[in-house]
Amino acid sequence: MILRRKNLFSLMLLLALVFFMGGCGDDTPTISGVDEIIVTVGSELPDLLEGINLQGVTSEDVDIDYSNVDLNTVGSYTVTYSLTVGETDPIIYEIIVNVVGYPLTKEPLIFGVEDITYIIGDDMPNLLAGITASDMEYGDLTFRIELDASSVDYEVEGIYEIYYYVENIDGYNYYESAELNVVLDDLDIDIPDEFALVIYDGLYGLVDLDNNVIIPFEYSLIQYYGSGIFKLEKYVSESLEAVPYRIDFNEDTFYFDSNTSEYYEYSYQPRQDFVNGITRVRNEYYLQALMDTEGNIITPFIYDSLFILENNCVIASINNNYGLIDYEGNEITDIKYDYITTFFDEYFIKSLDGTYEVVTIDNEFVFELSSGSSYKYTMEDESFVYRVEVDGNKILVDKSFNILLETEDYWLGMISNGLFTSITDSTYTLYNLYTDTVIEDIISYETYDDIVIFETGDGFGIFDIETDSIVLDPVYSDLSRLGDTDDLFVATNSDGLKGIVSEANIVYFDFLATDITRNNGEDFYRYTDIDGYFGLINLDGQSMTHRTFLSIGEYTEGYALVIDQDTELYSYLYESGLLTAPPALFDAYPFENGFAIVKRIDSEDGWTAMSTDLSYVSIDTYYEVYTFVDGVAKVRLSGVEEETQYSYIDINGLITEDVFYSGYDMYNGHAIVQFTSSYLSMGSINSDGDVVVPGIYRGVGFANDGMIRVTDYYYQEGFYNYAGVLAVNIGYDCNANFNSGRVIARSGSTYAIYDQDGNVTLDFQDNYIFDFSEGYAKFIDNITGLIGFYDIFGNIAINATLENVSSFSGGVAIVYSYETNLYSFINTDGDLVTDYKFDTISSFTDESPYSIVQIGYYEGLVDKSGNMVLEAEYSIEITDFGYIANHIYGEIIYIELDNDILSYSIFDNEGIEYIVEYNDGWSLIDSETVVIDEEFDFIQYNYTNDSWIVRNDGYYGLYDNDFNRILDTIYDTFYYSTSNSDIYIIYLGNLGVVSETGEIVIEPIYDEIEYLIDFDLYWVFNGNIQGLYSVDGEMLLPNQYYSIDVTLK
Repeated sequence: MILRRKNLFSLMLLLALVFFMGGCGDDTPTISGVDEIIVTVGSELPDLLEGINLQGVTSEDVDIDYSNVDLNTVGSYTVTYSLTVGETDPIIYEIIVNVVGYPLTKEPLIFGVEDITYIIGDDMPNLLAGITASDMEYGDLTFRIELDASSVDYEVEGIYEIYYYVENIDGYNYYESAELNVVLDDLDIDIPDEFALVIYDGLYGLVDLDNNVIIPFEYSLIQYYGSGIFKLEKYVSESLEAVPYRIDFNEDTFYFDSNTSEYYEYSYQPRQDFVNGITRVRNEYYLQALMDTEGNIITPFIYDSLFILENNCVIASINNNYGLIDYEGNEITDIKYDYITTFFDEYFIKSLDGTYEVVTIDNEFVFELSSGSSYKYTMEDESFVYRVEVDGNKILVDKSFNILLETEDYWLGMISNGLFTSITDSTYTLYNLYTDTVIEDIISYETYDDIVIFETGDGFGIFDIETDSIVLDPVYSDLSRLGDTDDLFVATNSDGLKGIVSEANIVYFDFLATDITRNNGEDFYRYTDIDGYFGLINLDGQSMTHRTFLSIGEYTEGYALVIDQDTELYSYLYESGLLTAPPALFDAYPFENGFAIVKRIDSEDGWTAMSTDLSYVSIDTYYEVYTFVDGVAKVRLSGVEEETQYSYIDINGLITEDVFYSGYDMYNGHAIVQFTSSYLSMGSINSDGDVVVPGIYRGVGFANDGMIRVTDYYYQEGFYNYAGVLAVNIGYDCNANFNSGRVIARSGSTYAIYDQDGNVTLDFQDNYIFDFSEGYAKFIDNITGLIGFYDIFGNIAINATLENVSSFSGGVAIVYSYETNLYSFINTDGDLVTDYKFDTISSFTDESPYSIVQIGYYEGLVDKSGNMVLEAEYSIEITDFGYIANHIYGEIIYIELDNDILSYSIFDNEGIEYIVEYNDGWSLIDSETVVIDEEFDFIQYNYTNDSWIVRNDGYYGLYDNDFNRILDTIYDTFYYSTSNSDIYIIYLGNLGVVSETGEIVIEPIYDEIEYLIDFDLYWVFNGNIQGLYSVDGEMLLPNQYYSIDVTLK
């Protein structure tokens, strides 16, 4: 969790008074006022009517066009105000909105702070990478950022707090903190339980549970293929051409059988995992055969496709004819059918000449179907129900082929265990498979674990799945579940008023509210009554406040600020909803840092502070009380202008008898104070009220890392320690405070490095030196103007060869190339971590370890190591739950972020929800079971053809809806034919055709392919040269003709 001290984003309006001269009595409408607005990047859109003067019109008459304003991008934008008066031309008034990259207050801001995860054993993290700072007066203050990571132990797991601090030359400061999570690495590889895949010195090997080496650490890639077979590669080629259908064996590729400890040199690459020691392979002519674990080819290469099953059975096809063979290649059925697929166990669905039949593995007839489609539903008792079509009707059968349900409706699906719905016309019908319950004419419904909220023409009601009954008749105009409760619902009656009812229609909260809402993180509901007053309802549906208020604030530190609707006096609510005391405060603020600032009505000045035990800090009151920090707050003693009138209080009252001319809030247990009106009276006190730095200085810095910087009359600088001792008396100007135990001193245009004892580790020289970060200080070479880094001993750690680079953070520094105009990262050795590839990089947010990056015109997501999580194919918006990613082709993905894991939902054509989850790659999850687990760059469901599109490294593949791989991820792209079931593929830039089962119909060697639907033929082109194929892939005319005329006879 990122902790922010306060929100410093604000808006500043630059007002310009505009005078218009006109004749007496001229009532022509006019628009005038401000001509420029300045806004900090990332802030909210300001009120565009503030500062605008409207004469003779109201704001409702004015059209404001701000469509081109981008508050997330620095720049100047025009806002146009237009007013139409009668038949004349509209009155136009324009202002400029300047979006700037700095805060609009005197205090600086720090950008890019986010939580960091460090894996023990990795390169040391650079905690300043991507962190920047700026202010309104001096611009970029990144070089003045200080980091405190002294509590971190990089060898011990745990969550550590780190702090970033920046102070400008005028003494204004800001800080943020973040969490550094130190963790152990845990490889999550799907291999047999008796082995572990480990990495040593960058290479993979295999060990058993006794840590005996089974496969030596010599391979850059190890993959498991089932049946004890591992594929070993000594390199991973970046060329797609290095993934052949046939392997010309060399010493760099092996297959290892863990059952026999034998190494094999397969002549052909397995096309799927081994099943009972059998896999399928394909030759250079795209024909398939069966192969065993020793690499023996069992069957000839005569099959277009092979689908290996568990029961010594393989579905085989030749020339688009299908049949069954065993593991030895013997035919179980003739290979003559149009289509064969598994049904369940040893039952199959086969098709011949438009007739569909269910048969046994021995080809015995069971019954006839209307189509070849089927679907399996899993019940809670782990039994199965199957949906098929018979005589055009949808029917459900069990494994004994008993008909459980039959309907003529055009859709049938399961919404809960044994509970099905069908659709006809525009209404649903609900069936309980285990009873005779049927509910018809349902307009809409929403399913939960135990109930279904349904809507009919009469209203909304509730069906209880467990009791198989309607427990709440459909009488309400709206109905929704009350949060996470099991049996309470927000109901709307015919008058439009809301109440809370149970399943048994017992009213828990009467119908008095116009609105019932719940804020994130709150354990109660807020309601608004018909008079506009507010109250609270607990999670049991009962009133907490027992009355309403003019206002109820957010709960902070256990209390909510309320205003009485009659007296308009203030008080606080306990978390129970009861008042802490009758409203009797003239004014008050929410609790913050253990205290609330309140104004009492029983004293002249009135302001004091109340602690969370509801006691006042003292009997005294003050003209003004500021925010408590570390248990201490600054107070103004009088409203009369005096030379000295400020002091400090804690829970017991004043902590010092001294009175100051001005002062700052406490920071790290110390406050900067000005003792008198003299500019040479700056000093510092601690939280006990003791003077640490005497009031004799021109400037005093904020306490940091045990030191407090001071500047004397002659602008010479030194540092006091917290004991009040002038420990470092440098006598020179310093860039900022100590960091990594070092501070930079400046004399004229020369710079030196000092340690905390005042010793020089690098004497004055001409290179400009920035602040230290993680033991490295950025410097600019005074001759070349290029940037390098010093270490804490004053040695050059990275030579000055960089044009533009940030300070180190998390072991990495962001670099910019003026040659490519792109960004990258370097490590502490000065080596590039990634290529220069990013046009822009947004700051990591408090809520997300991912950053939005731009490549070209589109955006993607990247993690802290530079890995692309989403390719740059989107426009991405940050939301409360994560991201909304709009793909360039129109698809919208709502991505949730939870504990650094990204995920989003996809529903297939049956309404089944799947989760696409990112964890070092995207995988597909069905009911907590990973069904596609190869960690792809991209997974997408194709609704038209009920399949799953995947992508890795820019190349596409395909799975069917049973999660069998149809196409390997080796294709540039592919798309389904709109005229038949084939798929057009583009492989290495050329176009080809595969069947819906993944078999090559036409090799990918053509520039263009057109399907002639009237002739059931494929017309192929290479430039102007043409050829012709049958739909089965037979070449009818070779690709050598300039013109082909196909005529129907």
